[in-house]
Amino acid sequence: MGTLHRVHAWLVLAASGALVACATTSRPAPPPEPTEEREPKVATPAEPACPGPVAEDPQAAFEMGRELVMSSSDRQHRGGLTYQAGMERLLESARGGHADGHYLYGWRRFLDAAERRLPQEGDAAEREVYVEALVHIALAAERGQLDAIAFYPAAVLQGLLAPLTPYAGVPELDGTALANVPVAWIEASRLALQAARRCAPPLSGVTAPKVELPDAPKGYVAVPPGSYTAGPVDVSPESDTLSVRDLPRRVTLTRGVFVQATEVTRGQWRSVVGRLPKGQPPCDGDLCPVSGVSWLDALKYLNKLSAREKLEPCYTIQRAEVSFVGLDCLGYRLPTDGEWEYVARAGLGGERYGSLADIATTSGASGPNRVASLASNRWGLYDTLGNVSEWCHDLYERHESGAVVDPTGTRYGVNRVTRGGSFLDPAASVRFTARESREPRSKSPAIGFRPVRTIGATP
Repeated sequence: MGTLHRVHAWLVLAASGALVACATTSRPAPPPEPTEEREPKVATPAEPACPGPVAEDPQAAFEMGRELVMSSSDRQHRGGLTYQAGMERLLESARGGHADGHYLYGWRRFLDAAERRLPQEGDAAEREVYVEALVHIALAAERGQLDAIAFYPAAVLQGLLAPLTPYAGVPELDGTALANVPVAWIEASRLALQAARRCAPPLSGVTAPKVELPDAPKGYVAVPPGSYTAGPVDVSPESDTLSVRDLPRRVTLTRGVFVQATEVTRGQWRSVVGRLPKGQPPCDGDLCPVSGVSWLDALKYLNKLSAREKLEPCYTIQRAEVSFVGLDCLGYRLPTDGEWEYVARAGLGGERYGSLADIATTSGASGPNRVASLASNRWGLYDTLGNVSEWCHDLYERHESGAVVDPTGTRYGVNRVTRGGSFLDPAASVRFTARESREPRSKSPAIGFRPVRTIGATP
Protein backbone atom coordinates (compact mmCIF):
# COMPACT_ATOMS: atom_id res chain seq x y z
CA MET A 1 0.00 0.00 0.00
CA GLY A 2 1.37 3.41 -0.95
CA THR A 3 2.15 6.07 1.61
CA LEU A 4 -0.82 8.22 0.66
CA HIS A 5 -3.19 5.23 0.95
CA ARG A 6 -1.84 4.40 4.42
CA VAL A 7 -2.24 8.00 5.59
CA HIS A 8 -5.78 8.11 4.22
CA ALA A 9 -6.72 4.84 5.98
CA TRP A 10 -5.28 6.10 9.26
CA LEU A 11 -7.29 9.30 9.02
CA VAL A 12 -10.49 7.33 8.31
CA LEU A 13 -9.91 5.05 11.31
CA ALA A 14 -9.07 7.97 13.57
CA ALA A 15 -12.22 9.78 12.51
CA SER A 16 -14.32 6.64 13.02
CA GLY A 17 -12.92 6.19 16.52
CA ALA A 18 -13.79 9.74 17.42
CA LEU A 19 -17.38 9.22 16.28
CA VAL A 20 -17.72 6.02 18.31
CA ALA A 21 -16.36 7.76 21.40
CA CYS A 22 -18.86 10.57 21.00
CA ALA A 23 -21.75 8.10 20.58
CA THR A 24 -20.99 5.88 23.63
CA THR A 25 -20.28 8.44 26.34
CA SER A 26 -22.92 10.44 28.24
CA ARG A 27 -20.64 11.89 30.93
CA PRO A 28 -20.90 15.69 30.95
CA ALA A 29 -17.82 17.60 30.04
CA PRO A 30 -15.90 19.03 33.05
CA PRO A 31 -16.07 22.79 33.51
CA PRO A 32 -13.15 24.68 32.04
CA GLU A 33 -10.34 25.48 34.43
CA PRO A 34 -9.59 29.15 35.02
CA THR A 35 -6.72 30.38 32.90
CA GLU A 36 -4.34 33.26 33.35
CA GLU A 37 -4.38 36.04 30.80
CA ARG A 38 -1.61 35.48 28.33
CA GLU A 39 -0.35 37.34 25.32
CA PRO A 40 -1.98 36.03 22.16
CA LYS A 41 0.17 33.58 20.26
CA VAL A 42 1.27 34.66 16.83
CA ALA A 43 0.99 31.91 14.25
CA THR A 44 4.27 31.19 12.49
CA PRO A 45 4.30 29.74 9.00
CA ALA A 46 5.04 26.04 9.04
CA GLU A 47 8.13 24.77 7.33
CA PRO A 48 7.29 23.04 4.06
CA ALA A 49 6.54 19.36 4.64
CA CYS A 50 8.71 16.77 2.94
CA PRO A 51 6.49 13.71 3.35
CA GLY A 52 7.25 10.19 2.34
CA PRO A 53 10.10 7.71 2.54
CA VAL A 54 13.57 8.57 1.30
CA ALA A 55 15.60 5.88 -0.42
CA GLU A 56 18.63 4.75 1.57
CA ASP A 57 20.33 4.00 -1.75
CA PRO A 58 18.95 6.54 -4.28
CA GLN A 59 20.79 4.95 -7.21
CA ALA A 60 19.39 1.47 -6.51
CA ALA A 61 15.90 2.92 -6.02
CA PHE A 62 16.17 4.78 -9.30
CA GLU A 63 17.29 1.70 -11.22
CA MET A 64 14.47 -0.39 -9.76
CA GLY A 65 11.91 2.35 -10.40
CA ARG A 66 13.06 2.87 -13.97
CA GLU A 67 12.88 -0.86 -14.71
CA LEU A 68 9.36 -1.17 -13.24
CA VAL A 69 8.06 1.95 -14.97
CA MET A 70 9.54 1.22 -18.37
CA SER A 71 8.33 -2.39 -18.30
CA SER A 72 4.74 -1.23 -17.67
CA SER A 73 4.58 2.12 -19.44
CA ASP A 74 2.50 0.98 -22.42
CA ARG A 75 -1.12 2.12 -22.42
CA GLN A 76 -2.42 -1.28 -21.41
CA HIS A 77 -0.41 -1.50 -18.17
CA ARG A 78 0.17 2.14 -17.28
CA GLY A 79 -1.47 2.96 -13.97
CA GLY A 80 -1.32 -0.65 -12.79
CA LEU A 81 0.36 -1.86 -9.62
CA THR A 82 3.75 -2.41 -11.30
CA TYR A 83 3.74 1.08 -12.77
CA GLN A 84 2.67 2.63 -9.45
CA ALA A 85 5.38 0.74 -7.58
CA GLY A 86 7.96 1.97 -10.05
CA MET A 87 6.81 5.57 -9.66
CA GLU A 88 7.05 5.25 -5.86
CA ARG A 89 10.65 4.01 -6.17
CA LEU A 90 11.48 6.91 -8.50
CA LEU A 91 9.97 9.37 -6.03
CA GLU A 92 11.98 7.84 -3.17
CA SER A 93 15.17 8.20 -5.23
CA ALA A 94 14.24 11.82 -6.02
CA ARG A 95 13.76 12.58 -2.32
CA GLY A 96 17.27 11.21 -1.86
CA GLY A 97 18.60 13.79 -4.31
CA HIS A 98 18.94 11.60 -7.41
CA ALA A 99 18.76 13.93 -10.44
CA ASP A 100 17.65 11.21 -12.87
CA GLY A 101 14.99 10.17 -10.35
CA HIS A 102 13.67 13.73 -10.25
CA TYR A 103 13.55 13.92 -14.02
CA LEU A 104 11.99 10.54 -14.81
CA TYR A 105 9.36 10.88 -12.08
CA GLY A 106 8.47 14.41 -13.19
CA TRP A 107 8.48 13.55 -16.89
CA ARG A 108 6.24 10.49 -16.44
CA ARG A 109 3.78 12.52 -14.32
CA PHE A 110 3.79 15.22 -17.00
CA LEU A 111 3.40 12.74 -19.86
CA ASP A 112 0.61 10.77 -18.15
CA ALA A 113 -1.36 13.96 -17.53
CA ALA A 114 -0.79 15.29 -21.05
CA GLU A 115 -1.92 12.04 -22.66
CA ARG A 116 -5.20 11.94 -20.74
CA ARG A 117 -6.41 15.26 -22.15
CA LEU A 118 -5.30 18.81 -22.79
CA PRO A 119 -4.74 20.81 -19.59
CA GLN A 120 -7.86 22.60 -18.32
CA GLU A 121 -6.94 25.86 -16.57
CA GLY A 122 -9.80 25.67 -14.06
CA ASP A 123 -9.01 22.11 -12.93
CA ALA A 124 -7.26 22.48 -9.54
CA ALA A 125 -6.38 18.78 -9.22
CA GLU A 126 -4.81 18.72 -12.67
CA ARG A 127 -2.94 21.93 -11.91
CA GLU A 128 -1.42 20.26 -8.84
CA VAL A 129 -0.18 17.33 -10.94
CA TYR A 130 1.47 19.60 -13.50
CA VAL A 131 3.05 21.81 -10.85
CA GLU A 132 4.51 18.77 -9.07
CA ALA A 133 5.85 17.40 -12.36
CA LEU A 134 7.42 20.70 -13.37
CA VAL A 135 9.03 21.16 -9.94
CA HIS A 136 10.71 17.74 -10.14
CA ILE A 137 11.96 18.42 -13.66
CA ALA A 138 13.28 21.82 -12.52
CA LEU A 139 15.09 20.24 -9.56
CA ALA A 140 16.69 17.78 -11.99
CA ALA A 141 17.74 20.65 -14.26
CA GLU A 142 19.22 22.48 -11.28
CA ARG A 143 21.37 19.41 -10.67
CA GLY A 144 22.63 19.40 -14.26
CA GLN A 145 20.42 16.60 -15.60
CA LEU A 146 20.66 17.07 -19.36
CA ASP A 147 17.21 15.78 -20.33
CA ALA A 148 15.61 18.08 -17.78
CA ILE A 149 17.55 21.06 -19.11
CA ALA A 150 16.49 20.12 -22.62
CA PHE A 151 12.84 19.97 -21.54
CA TYR A 152 12.48 23.69 -20.88
CA PRO A 153 12.72 26.56 -23.35
CA ALA A 154 15.62 28.68 -22.18
CA ALA A 155 13.58 31.63 -20.88
CA VAL A 156 11.29 29.37 -18.87
CA LEU A 157 14.17 27.49 -17.25
CA GLN A 158 15.95 30.74 -16.44
CA GLY A 159 12.76 32.05 -14.84
CA LEU A 160 12.30 28.90 -12.76
CA LEU A 161 15.85 28.63 -11.46
CA ALA A 162 16.48 32.37 -11.02
CA PRO A 163 13.31 33.88 -9.51
CA LEU A 164 14.58 37.45 -9.85
CA THR A 165 14.79 37.10 -13.62
CA PRO A 166 11.80 38.88 -15.24
CA TYR A 167 9.29 36.21 -16.17
CA ALA A 168 6.74 38.22 -18.17
CA GLY A 169 8.78 37.90 -21.35
CA VAL A 170 8.42 34.15 -21.76
CA PRO A 171 8.53 33.49 -25.50
CA GLU A 172 5.92 31.49 -27.37
CA LEU A 173 5.85 27.89 -26.14
CA ASP A 174 4.62 26.46 -29.45
CA GLY A 175 6.73 23.54 -30.55
CA THR A 176 7.70 22.52 -27.01
CA ALA A 177 6.30 20.08 -24.49
CA LEU A 178 4.84 23.05 -22.60
CA ALA A 179 2.78 24.31 -25.54
CA ASN A 180 -0.60 23.52 -23.93
CA VAL A 181 0.28 24.18 -20.27
CA PRO A 182 -1.23 27.42 -18.88
CA VAL A 183 1.50 29.95 -18.20
CA ALA A 184 -0.04 30.50 -14.73
CA TRP A 185 0.77 26.87 -13.89
CA ILE A 186 4.39 27.34 -14.95
CA GLU A 187 4.55 30.41 -12.71
CA ALA A 188 3.01 28.37 -9.85
CA SER A 189 5.74 25.76 -10.29
CA ARG A 190 8.34 28.50 -9.84
CA LEU A 191 6.81 29.43 -6.47
CA ALA A 192 6.52 25.78 -5.44
CA LEU A 193 10.15 25.23 -6.39
CA GLN A 194 11.28 27.67 -3.67
CA ALA A 195 9.72 25.47 -0.97
CA ALA A 196 10.83 22.25 -2.66
CA ARG A 197 14.46 23.38 -2.54
CA ARG A 198 14.29 23.29 1.27
CA CYS A 199 13.34 19.62 1.09
CA ALA A 200 15.89 18.75 -1.55
CA PRO A 201 19.28 17.40 -0.43
CA PRO A 202 22.29 19.62 -1.15
CA LEU A 203 23.45 19.79 -4.73
CA SER A 204 26.06 17.24 -5.64
CA GLY A 205 28.07 16.42 -8.73
CA VAL A 206 31.03 17.97 -10.52
CA THR A 207 32.41 21.04 -8.81
CA ALA A 208 35.09 23.40 -9.94
CA PRO A 209 38.52 22.49 -8.57
CA LYS A 210 39.85 24.94 -5.99
CA VAL A 211 42.79 26.75 -7.49
CA GLU A 212 44.87 29.74 -6.53
CA LEU A 213 44.42 32.17 -9.39
CA PRO A 214 47.30 34.56 -10.13
CA ASP A 215 46.64 38.20 -10.84
CA ALA A 216 45.50 38.65 -14.42
CA PRO A 217 47.51 40.83 -16.82
CA LYS A 218 46.11 44.29 -17.46
CA GLY A 219 42.96 44.10 -19.55
CA TYR A 220 42.43 40.39 -18.81
CA VAL A 221 40.27 38.37 -16.41
CA ALA A 222 41.44 35.21 -14.63
CA VAL A 223 38.84 32.44 -15.00
CA PRO A 224 39.13 29.22 -12.96
CA PRO A 225 38.61 25.71 -14.35
CA GLY A 226 35.15 24.22 -13.87
CA SER A 227 32.13 22.53 -15.43
CA TYR A 228 28.89 23.66 -16.99
CA THR A 229 26.00 22.29 -19.04
CA ALA A 230 26.06 23.44 -22.65
CA GLY A 231 22.50 24.17 -23.71
CA PRO A 232 19.64 24.35 -22.98
CA VAL A 233 17.56 23.41 -26.00
CA ASP A 234 13.86 22.75 -26.58
CA VAL A 235 11.98 19.46 -26.78
CA SER A 236 9.51 18.63 -29.53
CA PRO A 237 5.92 18.48 -28.22
CA GLU A 238 5.04 14.85 -28.89
CA SER A 239 8.20 12.91 -28.12
CA ASP A 240 11.36 12.80 -26.05
CA THR A 241 13.50 13.68 -29.07
CA LEU A 242 15.25 17.00 -29.27
CA SER A 243 14.13 19.47 -31.88
CA VAL A 244 17.47 21.17 -32.59
CA ARG A 245 20.75 20.03 -34.08
CA ASP A 246 22.98 20.41 -31.02
CA LEU A 247 22.35 18.14 -28.04
CA PRO A 248 22.97 19.31 -24.46
CA ARG A 249 26.21 18.07 -22.93
CA ARG A 250 28.25 18.42 -19.76
CA VAL A 251 31.58 20.18 -20.39
CA THR A 252 34.47 20.05 -17.91
CA LEU A 253 37.48 22.32 -18.34
CA THR A 254 40.58 21.42 -16.34
CA ARG A 255 42.64 24.53 -17.13
CA GLY A 256 42.07 28.05 -15.96
CA VAL A 257 42.53 30.81 -18.52
CA PHE A 258 43.28 34.50 -18.76
CA VAL A 259 40.61 35.98 -21.04
CA GLN A 260 40.77 39.45 -22.54
CA ALA A 261 37.91 41.40 -21.00
CA THR A 262 37.01 42.87 -24.39
CA GLU A 263 37.18 41.92 -28.01
CA VAL A 264 40.44 42.92 -29.72
CA THR A 265 40.22 46.62 -30.50
CA ARG A 266 41.34 48.53 -33.55
CA GLY A 267 43.97 50.24 -31.44
CA GLN A 268 45.37 46.88 -30.31
CA TRP A 269 45.42 45.59 -33.88
CA ARG A 270 47.33 48.64 -35.07
CA SER A 271 49.93 48.27 -32.31
CA VAL A 272 50.63 44.62 -33.21
CA VAL A 273 49.98 44.34 -36.95
CA GLY A 274 49.89 47.85 -38.33
CA ARG A 275 47.27 48.93 -40.83
CA LEU A 276 43.64 48.02 -40.16
CA PRO A 277 41.91 45.41 -42.35
CA LYS A 278 39.71 46.81 -45.09
CA GLY A 279 35.96 47.09 -44.66
CA GLN A 280 35.75 48.21 -41.04
CA PRO A 281 32.09 49.02 -40.21
CA PRO A 282 31.08 52.46 -38.88
CA CYS A 283 32.49 53.04 -35.37
CA ASP A 284 34.63 55.91 -34.15
CA GLY A 285 37.93 55.45 -32.35
CA ASP A 286 40.61 52.97 -31.33
CA LEU A 287 38.27 51.35 -28.78
CA CYS A 288 36.04 49.93 -31.51
CA PRO A 289 36.39 46.17 -32.01
CA VAL A 290 38.47 45.17 -35.01
CA SER A 291 36.51 43.10 -37.53
CA GLY A 292 36.76 41.98 -41.12
CA VAL A 293 39.48 39.53 -40.07
CA SER A 294 39.60 35.89 -41.12
CA TRP A 295 40.30 33.02 -38.75
CA LEU A 296 43.84 32.86 -40.16
CA ASP A 297 44.29 36.62 -39.65
CA ALA A 298 43.35 36.18 -35.99
CA LEU A 299 45.94 33.40 -35.53
CA LYS A 300 48.69 35.53 -37.10
CA TYR A 301 47.82 38.40 -34.74
CA LEU A 302 47.97 36.05 -31.73
CA ASN A 303 51.35 34.64 -32.78
CA LYS A 304 52.76 38.16 -33.18
CA LEU A 305 51.38 39.16 -29.78
CA SER A 306 53.01 36.09 -28.21
CA ALA A 307 56.34 36.88 -29.88
CA ARG A 308 56.22 40.50 -28.71
CA GLU A 309 55.77 39.33 -25.11
CA LYS A 310 58.37 36.54 -25.50
CA LEU A 311 55.79 33.79 -25.11
CA GLU A 312 55.56 30.52 -26.99
CA PRO A 313 53.53 30.89 -30.23
CA CYS A 314 50.54 28.55 -30.17
CA TYR A 315 50.24 28.06 -33.95
CA THR A 316 52.49 26.96 -36.74
CA ILE A 317 51.15 28.47 -39.96
CA GLN A 318 52.32 27.43 -43.43
CA ARG A 319 50.08 29.10 -45.97
CA ALA A 320 46.62 27.66 -45.22
CA GLU A 321 47.99 24.78 -43.13
CA VAL A 322 47.79 25.32 -39.38
CA SER A 323 49.00 23.12 -36.53
CA PHE A 324 48.07 23.87 -32.92
CA VAL A 325 50.55 23.36 -30.08
CA GLY A 326 47.74 22.44 -27.70
CA LEU A 327 45.92 23.75 -24.63
CA ASP A 328 49.13 23.82 -22.59
CA CYS A 329 50.67 26.35 -24.96
CA LEU A 330 52.17 29.29 -23.06
CA GLY A 331 51.18 31.95 -25.59
CA TYR A 332 48.02 33.63 -26.82
CA ARG A 333 45.38 31.64 -28.66
CA LEU A 334 41.70 31.57 -29.55
CA PRO A 335 39.31 30.09 -27.00
CA THR A 336 37.94 26.66 -27.76
CA ASP A 337 34.22 26.42 -28.44
CA GLY A 338 33.73 24.97 -24.94
CA GLU A 339 35.85 27.66 -23.29
CA TRP A 340 33.97 30.43 -25.08
CA GLU A 341 30.57 29.32 -23.75
CA TYR A 342 32.00 28.74 -20.26
CA VAL A 343 33.46 32.24 -19.93
CA ALA A 344 30.45 33.86 -21.61
CA ARG A 345 28.00 32.17 -19.22
CA ALA A 346 30.08 33.00 -16.14
CA GLY A 347 28.20 30.32 -14.20
CA LEU A 348 24.72 31.10 -15.52
CA GLY A 349 22.17 28.87 -17.23
CA GLY A 350 19.67 30.17 -19.75
CA GLU A 351 20.67 32.15 -22.82
CA ARG A 352 21.88 35.60 -21.68
CA TYR A 353 23.43 37.23 -18.64
CA GLY A 354 21.02 40.16 -18.65
CA SER A 355 18.47 42.11 -20.64
CA LEU A 356 19.52 42.25 -24.28
CA ALA A 357 19.29 46.05 -24.36
CA ASP A 358 21.69 46.28 -21.39
CA ILE A 359 24.36 43.88 -22.57
CA ALA A 360 24.48 43.60 -26.37
CA THR A 361 24.62 45.66 -29.55
CA THR A 362 22.41 43.75 -31.92
CA SER A 363 20.19 44.07 -35.02
CA GLY A 364 19.24 47.60 -35.98
CA ALA A 365 22.70 49.05 -35.29
CA SER A 366 24.69 50.46 -38.21
CA GLY A 367 27.91 49.20 -36.69
CA PRO A 368 29.42 47.92 -33.44
CA ASN A 369 29.78 49.94 -30.24
CA ARG A 370 33.09 50.77 -28.65
CA VAL A 371 34.07 47.84 -26.46
CA ALA A 372 32.83 47.83 -22.84
CA SER A 373 30.07 50.34 -23.62
CA LEU A 374 27.44 48.06 -22.10
CA ALA A 375 27.24 45.89 -18.97
CA SER A 376 29.70 43.05 -18.42
CA ASN A 377 28.87 39.54 -17.26
CA ARG A 378 29.59 38.73 -13.63
CA TRP A 379 33.17 37.67 -14.38
CA GLY A 380 33.90 41.08 -15.90
CA LEU A 381 33.82 40.16 -19.60
CA TYR A 382 32.21 42.62 -22.03
CA ASP A 383 30.39 42.06 -25.31
CA THR A 384 30.50 38.27 -25.30
CA LEU A 385 27.02 38.65 -26.78
CA GLY A 386 26.46 41.04 -29.66
CA ASN A 387 28.79 43.76 -31.00
CA VAL A 388 30.90 41.43 -33.20
CA SER A 389 30.82 37.64 -33.39
CA GLU A 390 33.98 35.93 -32.16
CA TRP A 391 36.16 33.30 -33.81
CA CYS A 392 36.78 30.11 -31.82
CA HIS A 393 39.53 27.54 -32.30
CA ASP A 394 37.34 24.53 -33.15
CA LEU A 395 36.29 23.06 -36.45
CA TYR A 396 32.50 23.18 -36.61
CA GLU A 397 30.69 19.97 -35.67
CA ARG A 398 27.31 19.00 -34.25
CA HIS A 399 27.39 18.61 -30.47
CA GLU A 400 26.41 15.16 -29.21
CA SER A 401 24.90 14.47 -25.80
CA GLY A 402 27.11 13.21 -23.00
CA ALA A 403 30.07 14.48 -21.02
CA VAL A 404 33.32 15.82 -22.44
CA VAL A 405 36.58 17.01 -20.86
CA ASP A 406 38.65 19.81 -22.46
CA PRO A 407 37.05 19.44 -25.91
CA THR A 408 38.92 20.99 -28.83
CA GLY A 409 36.52 19.95 -31.58
CA THR A 410 36.68 17.41 -34.35
CA ARG A 411 39.86 16.82 -36.34
CA TYR A 412 37.91 16.65 -39.59
CA GLY A 413 36.14 19.36 -41.54
CA VAL A 414 36.78 22.80 -42.97
CA ASN A 415 34.71 25.49 -41.30
CA ARG A 416 35.42 27.08 -37.93
CA VAL A 417 33.04 28.09 -35.15
CA THR A 418 31.95 31.66 -34.45
CA ARG A 419 29.99 32.59 -31.33
CA GLY A 420 27.98 35.33 -29.66
CA GLY A 421 26.15 37.01 -32.53
CA SER A 422 26.79 40.54 -33.77
CA PHE A 423 25.35 43.98 -34.48
CA LEU A 424 23.96 42.54 -37.74
CA ASP A 425 22.15 39.60 -36.11
CA PRO A 426 18.58 39.34 -34.80
CA ALA A 427 18.04 38.75 -31.08
CA ALA A 428 17.52 35.00 -31.61
CA SER A 429 21.16 34.69 -32.71
CA VAL A 430 22.58 36.71 -29.82
CA ARG A 431 22.67 34.09 -27.09
CA PHE A 432 25.02 31.67 -25.35
CA THR A 433 24.07 28.58 -27.35
CA ALA A 434 24.02 30.04 -30.88
CA ARG A 435 26.86 28.62 -33.00
CA GLU A 436 27.73 29.43 -36.60
CA SER A 437 29.95 27.71 -39.16
CA ARG A 438 32.36 29.94 -41.11
CA GLU A 439 34.99 29.25 -43.75
CA PRO A 440 38.34 30.14 -42.07
CA ARG A 441 39.45 32.43 -44.91
CA SER A 442 36.16 34.36 -44.91
CA LYS A 443 36.02 37.95 -43.66
CA SER A 444 32.99 39.78 -42.36
CA PRO A 445 32.56 43.25 -40.86
CA ALA A 446 30.59 41.51 -38.10
CA ILE A 447 33.31 39.02 -36.97
CA GLY A 448 36.21 39.71 -34.60
CA PHE A 449 37.90 37.72 -31.84
CA ARG A 450 39.03 37.62 -28.19
CA PRO A 451 42.41 36.20 -27.01
CA VAL A 452 42.92 33.75 -24.16
CA ARG A 453 46.02 32.33 -22.44
CA THR A 454 46.20 29.17 -20.37
CA ILE A 455 46.92 30.09 -16.75
CA GLY A 456 50.47 29.15 -15.89
CA ALA A 457 51.89 31.06 -18.82
CA THR A 458 54.61 33.46 -17.71
CA PRO A 459 56.90 35.70 -19.76
